[in-house]
Amino acid sequence: MFRIWKIKAESRLDALLARLKPSPLMARALPLSLLASLLIAEPAFAQANFEGLADNILGLLSNGLLRTLAIIAIIVVGLLWFLGRASVQMLVTVVVGVVIVFSAPWIVDTITG
Repeated sequence: MFRIWKIKAESRLDALLARLKPSPLMARALPLSLLASLLIAEPAFAQANFEGLADNILGLLSNGLLRTLAIIAIIVVGLLWFLGRASVQMLVTVVVGVVIVFSAPWIVDTITG
């Protein structure tokens, strides 16, 4: 039974692979299209300064999604602490981490004047 199934599967696979062979027209068109895409492409301009990169990272860290994740983290640790599964150290660590992340611009502005 298995041998018959194997023979049928091999014949179907061979028929499928025979249909997937590229046509001669496609074989000639592919290198030409690759060459055209290389010649037509314009260079991408990278970010010119590190200040813009730093501003993008700051925007990523202070957007609404990160705020939502911080709120969820505090809720989860609070529930775990309420149920006796987390220590006060874990709760304080999460709260202090969230405070530092979201008040970092204010801290730096205060230090630098």
